Amino acid sequence: MEQAQKQGSENTNLPSTGGKPGRIQVGNLLLTLPFIAIFLVQLAHHRMWRDELNAFGIAAASPNLSTLFHYIHYEGHPWLWYVLMWCISQFTADPTRIKILQAVVGIGIYLVIGLSSPFSRVEKLLLFCCYFVSFEYTVMTRMYGLMFLLLLLYLRERVQRPDRLLTAAALLGLMACTDVMGIFLATALVCERIYTKYTLPRNQSAARNTRINQWTYIAGGIVGLSLLAFSAFSLKLTSDIGWRLTGTFFKVATDPLHLLDTAICYIVMPYFPVRNPFAHNFWIPDPYRHRLFYVVCLPVVLGIYWSIFRRNRNLLLLLALTLLACVSFGHLIYLGAMRHYGTTFLAFLSALWLLKAQQPRLPIGAHILLGLTVFGGLIAGVETWLRPFSNAQPAAAWIASQIAANRLEPLPLVGTPDTSVVGIAEVLHRPIYMLDCQCQDTFLLYSKRRNNFDVAEIPSRMADAQKFLAVPSYLYIAVYPLTNQEQAEMATKGLAATSLANFTGAEVADENFYLYKVTQTNAPSAVMQKKDTSHPGPPPHVAG
Repeated sequence: MEQAQKQGSENTNLPSTGGKPGRIQVGNLLLTLPFIAIFLVQLAHHRMWRDELNAFGIAAASPNLSTLFHYIHYEGHPWLWYVLMWCISQFTADPTRIKILQAVVGIGIYLVIGLSSPFSRVEKLLLFCCYFVSFEYTVMTRMYGLMFLLLLLYLRERVQRPDRLLTAAALLGLMACTDVMGIFLATALVCERIYTKYTLPRNQSAARNTRINQWTYIAGGIVGLSLLAFSAFSLKLTSDIGWRLTGTFFKVATDPLHLLDTAICYIVMPYFPVRNPFAHNFWIPDPYRHRLFYVVCLPVVLGIYWSIFRRNRNLLLLLALTLLACVSFGHLIYLGAMRHYGTTFLAFLSALWLLKAQQPRLPIGAHILLGLTVFGGLIAGVETWLRPFSNAQPAAAWIASQIAANRLEPLPLVGTPDTSVVGIAEVLHRPIYMLDCQCQDTFLLYSKRRNNFDVAEIPSRMADAQKFLAVPSYLYIAVYPLTNQEQAEMATKGLAATSLANFTGAEVADENFYLYKVTQTNAPSAVMQKKDTSHPGPPPHVAG
């Protein structure tokens, strides 16, 4: 009887497409391969931006793991992704090579969904086209894709091999080592599993040998908690960290409107991961512009959750714990962006996976929510070809080509804002003097030394850069053109700027670049031009 129950549990994992298992897998493979091909084309086309490049920059600047962990304490992310970056940096100095790792991660995501998930082919098609699978967690080269792949591997083990607790514990522990959101999701999955174990009737439990189960659970607990503890260690923030981009903790804890917006971001936004106008910032949706619409959608999404999982309390628990953790973190610590909001979508996908393993068909509400994410996926896929994600790579390539052709001498690099211009330096493998921190480095360190920067100080800090570098000229990189007022103030300090090239049309304004040759003149000018107010200054930055 026990063997029959176990065999029945395994049979629930077969896709509900009919036919022999061999033919099913061939059909699933034929469905999956075209999407893998599209993903690889999108990945090759994608222009990496600051957060993607800076992780590799940190790794490449670390001669050993001890130094790497020192820098990680400035990042607010656990260790796993950075250690992988460090391993790659031992073989290449080119940050774009990390796309090879992302290709492996993305292919793994598609293959696990296509060949190992219990979903029907229509449901797999929706998943392949949805925003988080087709773009955010595959094309974007960051730790969130690795977190997603580890989650899928856990779900596969959870359903097909429920007795392999050590493997499950290791996968959840590694998830907790990718990102803070991975900690939330892994914790919710552990609670779901514990709840399921102690609420199911004893004759439905797959475990029978109490002695073996006790030792297995103990060993699994040791593995999972050890990885979680190491993740917490690497997450510990240094006292020198700067808060210029993210703000301090609990700053808006008493603001009910911010709590509402946070709930919108983590509950509604995963299914509407675009903004109006759709052709700009599709990856940073705006909850403030159409707040009334999103407020109306809030109970609708929660109601769909309830209609789908009302008979499965373990899955409601999984969703509720993830939502509670994410909304609390977003409200009290850091709101984040779409890559963070997608955590609740991953919890929803996990619940659907476990539900589909028990029943042949998903409720209509599940298809509605999955279908909504397809719209965002299509928008993102098209827009990446119409508007480049970043111009850091073409700007760096232009500088390198001009130097190689002897049309531009290899001048020192100077620029602001540091979050954007450091990407060019990382692609060129050259240090940059960042006006924000008045320091020269090969990557961005989120330290206190960059906290007190004011855009009004740009001309004076450009003069300081010339004195620090002790050279007659340098290459200045900015994300907006120098204004007449700034150039007039530079003249009073004995500096003149000559425009060299512009790289515009990026998806976000501060990934456009304007290149100048700044030269020291013979004498400072005493003439001030009329103040130019045509440009309000650089656009606000979005923290990674």
